[in-house]
Amino acid sequence: AYVTGKVSIERYAPLNLFQFFGQCLAAFGMGIPSAGRQPWLWLAVVPGLLAVLGAQVGRDRSRRPATGFLLLYLLVPITLGFLINLWFPFAPVGFPRLFLYSLPAYLLLCALGLAWLAWAPSLVKNATSVGLAALLVALSGAALYDFYTEVRYPKEDYRRLIATMSALGRPEDGVLCLYPWQVGYLKSYYRGVLPTLYYPSLGTQDQWAKDAASMQIDLDSAFFTSKRIWFPAYQVKGRILEEQVEEYLARQGFPALNQWYDNTKLLLFTAGPPLVERPAQVNFGDLVLLSSYGLDPGPLEAGVDAARAALTWHVDGPRSSEESLESLTVSLRLVDQARQVWAQRDSVPMGGLFPFNKWPPGSTGQDRHGLLVPAGTPPGDYLLELRLWSRRFPHGVGIQGGLSEGRPPELAYTLGAVRVVRPESSLPLSSLAMEKIVGADFGAFIRLLGYTVGTRETSPGKKLAVTIYWQALRKMDWGYNVTVQLVDRQGKLWGLSEGPAVAGRHPTSAWWPGEYVKDQYYIVVPADAPSGQYLLRVGWYDPASGQRLLVRGRDSVDLDTVSILARQHVMAAPPIPHPASFRLGESFELLGYALDRDSLRAGEELRLVLYWRDIKRTATTYTVFVHLVDGQDRIWGQKDSEPAGGQAPTTSWVENEIIQDEYAIMVKPETAPGEYQLTVGMYDPVNWARLPVFDASGQALGDRVPLTRVRVVR
Repeated sequence: AYVTGKVSIERYAPLNLFQFFGQCLAAFGMGIPSAGRQPWLWLAVVPGLLAVLGAQVGRDRSRRPATGFLLLYLLVPITLGFLINLWFPFAPVGFPRLFLYSLPAYLLLCALGLAWLAWAPSLVKNATSVGLAALLVALSGAALYDFYTEVRYPKEDYRRLIATMSALGRPEDGVLCLYPWQVGYLKSYYRGVLPTLYYPSLGTQDQWAKDAASMQIDLDSAFFTSKRIWFPAYQVKGRILEEQVEEYLARQGFPALNQWYDNTKLLLFTAGPPLVERPAQVNFGDLVLLSSYGLDPGPLEAGVDAARAALTWHVDGPRSSEESLESLTVSLRLVDQARQVWAQRDSVPMGGLFPFNKWPPGSTGQDRHGLLVPAGTPPGDYLLELRLWSRRFPHGVGIQGGLSEGRPPELAYTLGAVRVVRPESSLPLSSLAMEKIVGADFGAFIRLLGYTVGTRETSPGKKLAVTIYWQALRKMDWGYNVTVQLVDRQGKLWGLSEGPAVAGRHPTSAWWPGEYVKDQYYIVVPADAPSGQYLLRVGWYDPASGQRLLVRGRDSVDLDTVSILARQHVMAAPPIPHPASFRLGESFELLGYALDRDSLRAGEELRLVLYWRDIKRTATTYTVFVHLVDGQDRIWGQKDSEPAGGQAPTTSWVENEIIQDEYAIMVKPETAPGEYQLTVGMYDPVNWARLPVFDASGQALGDRVPLTRVRVVR
């Protein structure tokens, strides 16, 4: 049944006689070649001809019995294999290995033919034997080199997978392997102290398949011994046991990692003490309701522990449907008090096993998540944020209720505070998620280990994110300041992030010798930065004396090159259909607008163009809001966006520049006929503070521009 099932699933075509014998004898002569050596397979004809010559030479009376035995030993197994191939085709790459026990007979026949040439009374034949022997040695050497250097099974190449485990794993972890070759790979490639390997025998696996309770007892025992379980789940045809194991581990533990490496899904589950359940009624966009949750507040060791969260969801919102819930993803984020993200994990519920759109309507279920705290995360107090997003809501699903009219809904719910501490033991350098390794020492105090740049192409007004990894070389009694600069090829400064390490939350005076410290920096590219190549430059200095720490004979290190593409700045205002003059704050003037129509039906779209003029540069990225409101200030149409859909942020405006800013406002389908006011304004998305509005005479108008009136008709 197994064989017939395998044949029907894998659908191999039977090989003909020439293909079958040709592949076997070619493998005997040159080994099983990689894809790059396929064009050289014709050279396998040489040992084949020698074997034929050896069989011919062996026909004399003294050698005939031995030669006959060799031919039978060589040809009978391959012939039987060919016949089986006709009924049950199975010819994966490398199948000739099944007949390697016939290889000695083939090699003896080759040797017999070579010896006949070597001992023949002819200089030509003698020289030919030497040349053929040299060729055979060369073919064998090439085959060995190919065997040890080429990846034969790229989809089962575990080196990248095991490198991830070596970087994030701990000696006290456990690794569950269902295949013996996985154990061999781990023992060969794992760097560091190998975690405990759990390899259930075939008998145990058979028992697991028949008795789920037996599997659960064994997995519970593994979790009791090792608080973190790695599971390289091989995802080839079948994988029934893998799915059963994954589902149970996801229900008992907390999925913290789910990464694909070709045919294998690397999973990590964490465990810990029971979590205290807290009630909650958090409505995400009338799609799902967070009814309660549990949270592990720590302390959590950076690079070792995961923030565990048990979320209870109820799926029965007014907008809940299989279509609206499709691809709905849970996002957990570790943020500091300034809402700067230090760790993030996005996952479909239960590690991807139970997507929301497959939950029955009205159902309630628990969803477990583990957020690994990255190595180098500075010790201190953080917040764990919860968000939801999907392909339909790429920027996030808003939380319903409790917000002032006109303000965009909150996208994040704070589950609680989490405390991060230093790891108790040292971590490998590979545990740091560095894009590039540097290894430069600033004096005898601080080592620059490496860095990651968010993007190498940006534009004026955008923030450039740089993550740098440091190591304390010794105890420092005072705090140094770090400076990260954006300079052009001539050394002119265009952008700067400067101050104490980790914004003062973890100054260098608090660093322990050998400690890894991850720090994040943001540089706003100035509005007038021209297009070109720029350098990121980093250095340290004593804020009291201004003295800089030297590194490699200089006072700074150049990290990387960043390309900046500046947009064209328009200084002349085009014809404006509806001129106006409103000032917003001290930086912006609204010159007027264009509207595609002044009446429309409910459910239709209103297209608006705003014309701005920059009065004074700003360092704040403001958001423009456009509201269609009734007499009671209720919103019936709304659009909030950075200018030009984010392509022209306010931080990129230069003085006297004219910005043409387009919006499409959808009027709610339930909007009643009547007149509505179209209003416009700006706010800071960090604190929701709106800019004050003034008319042409300087009279204050509140925090929004009364632009025009629009009629909704039947």
